[in-house]
This record gives sequence, C-alpha cells and structure tokens, in this order.
Amino acid sequence: MSVLSSFTNEDKEACLPIIDFLVKCANYARKEGILALEDMVEEHDCYFMKFALMLVVDGVEPFLVKGMLENLMSTENHTGSALLERILITEGVLQLQAGQQYHLVEMMLLSFLGESFLQKRGFPNYQSEIVRHLDDAVNEDPLPECVVFDSSIRAIHDKYISRILTEIETKYLPVALKGCGKATAEKIRKHLSERMELVMVGDLEYMYVEISEILEAQNKIVAVIKRLADYREISLPEGAFDKVILQVF
Repeated sequence: MSVLSSFTNEDKEACLPIIDFLVKCANYARKEGILALEDMVEEHDCYFMKFALMLVVDGVEPFLVKGMLENLMSTENHTGSALLERILITEGVLQLQAGQQYHLVEMMLLSFLGESFLQKRGFPNYQSEIVRHLDDAVNEDPLPECVVFDSSIRAIHDKYISRILTEIETKYLPVALKGCGKATAEKIRKHLSERMELVMVGDLEYMYVEISEILEAQNKIVAVIKRLADYREISLPEGAFDKVILQVF
C-alpha cells in the first residue's frame, strides 16, 4: 500500500491505456478462450506485457506467473508510471487467468488508482452499463422454439423469481436466457446480486450455444419450477409451462 500511495495522478493517468488493454484482453479471452490471448501479444509494445500474456497462454501455474513477474519487477529500477504499469499488468493477467469477468477486471485494476478513478468510470453506479451490455447480449424477441418458455417465465409473479433462482444451477441460467427476449432477461436480472448480474451478462454476451443446449437448459429450469410449484413453495399462473415439454437429451 505504501508503494501505491507514492504514485502521482500523472502516473495513474498514464496507466489508463494499460487497464483498457487488459480489459480488452479479458473480453477476448471470455469470447475466444484463454489460448486466444496469443493473438493479443503483438498488439502491445511492452515486453513485460508480452511476457505476462505468454505465461498465461502457455498454461503456467498462477503462483509461478505471479512469482516470475514480481521477480522481474524487483530486479529492475522502474519508478513512476513504468512501475505502476507492471503492477497493473501482474494483477491483470492473474485476473484473466482466473477467468474473471471484464467488468470485475476493470474494477480491480482501477481500485489500484484510487476512488476518483473508479468514480470517473462510473463505478459502483454501473447499472446503465450492465443494461447496455444486456441489450447487446440477447434478442429483442425470443427464438421461435423458446416462445412458450419465455412467456411462461414472464407470467410468474416477481415475488417468486428470487426463490426459483436459488434452486437453479448457475451454469444453466445464461444458456436458457440465450433463447429468450430482452423482457425476460431483464425480469431475471433484477433479482440477481450485482456480482451475479456481471457474471450473467458477461456469459450472455460472449456465449455461443446451439439451440439444443438452450432447450436443455430451459428444460432443467422448468423441472425446478414445477417441483417448487408441486411443493407449494411458489404459485404459477394457470396454464404456465403446460405447453413446455420436458425432453430427454
């Protein structure tokens, strides 16, 4: 912490492009996979950045990545923005390697610069940014195969949505919503924690799935909803899900 407090505002401003590049890498890795980061290596001139990214691409264990990058920093006499850049790169690539959402990568790195930089980027008041990404991630209307599921979800009273979400395996939710329209995705989003909003929107934005996978995930959710209704933990509108046929995949 004492090292971070020694950096000037000019040092911090100079490092914003580094943060933007690492967020771009997080986006790309989320979309194409961690190995695809090799494509990003030549986009940056900094040797430290290239070296750090290649360690991740090569599958080096995180503790070794952290150790090697910290060793490099300790053997050089960098100061000011050059040192801060290397601190941000080290933390950023570790976040990439952990598969963090790009929103969280950006927040983590900006936190090294201080509250004013988080505020300038709109954190923590980033709901409008989440909604914008959600709009880009889902269709305006549900896919034809998912119309009944979509309308049935929207017919459920809001007070039951949170209870349903506690029973659904997290991995099925974004897949199922890939076939739904924006109204349904927004209905679900309002009942998630901020962290889960980020995770879900990030998954939706960069997820490519077949219709069979979407239907399977939706059927898993239908099974949960019907079970909760059978146990009278939730109440369903008359006819909701009656036409949703559970299939064996």
